[in-house]
Amino acid sequence: MPIFGTKQAAASPPPSPPGRERGDMAGHEAVLRHLRALDATEPERRLQMGGMVVFDLVYQMVATPEKGARIEDILAILGSVGGHSCLVGVLDGFARRGNMPTGHELVVMRCTDGNRYFFGDLPNQALLEGHLSLLSLTLGAAQSHGGQVSLDKVHDVMSHVAATVGRADFGTPRVAEPHRPGDLPFNYIKYLAPKIFEALELYEVPPDKWASAIGFAVQRAIDGSKDVLNPRLATIAADIVTECAVPAAKFDPARFHMPKMAR
Repeated sequence: MPIFGTKQAAASPPPSPPGRERGDMAGHEAVLRHLRALDATEPERRLQMGGMVVFDLVYQMVATPEKGARIEDILAILGSVGGHSCLVGVLDGFARRGNMPTGHELVVMRCTDGNRYFFGDLPNQALLEGHLSLLSLTLGAAQSHGGQVSLDKVHDVMSHVAATVGRADFGTPRVAEPHRPGDLPFNYIKYLAPKIFEALELYEVPPDKWASAIGFAVQRAIDGSKDVLNPRLATIAADIVTECAVPAAKFDPARFHMPKMAR
């Protein structure tokens, strides 16, 4: 029996998002009106739509006419940007409310490399806790394809991240060839997160829900690879997302070209 995440029914999906076509503002507004009408009764539909848009965007970023897109890179991008969105959403919430974190809600560490790193209960909620958290959706998708997933693996990554924070190897995914991603989470965040966050804003996904929407994008990536995905590769898929997402949730947003609300 699956214990992670949720698998959503495919019936009556929102209409395809024509608003992604340049100049099709009327079509985009129609999609937004449809989502607003569903918000009160089916709020997850907006997150699913956001996930579909993000998956399509990332695929277009990395695909080539000759080879298509490498699934490992798609998963690493989604894991990295999704992990970082856990922190960005928390900081946005504090900025909107005008209050400060207390206790273990959000803890800031300044390390010997001169940078700040963020830990705490609130980003961990978006990362792991709850059925719509980034990693819960990821592990649920991998498990549905026979992947051997567990919270022990996630906790192992968290322990490794805490032990390496501030070091030169911090944020390097422990994924062996030939499945190692083509770049590091830091670079994926720096160069791709602004475009992904802009796409989510276009569909009015609030920042504190970005991680969930990207979790649905991960599910779309894993489900779309079912023809080549065996249980071993499903496990590797979950590992890639986890290895990227956990350290990505610690990076100081001020190191990137993030929206002002995340600084």
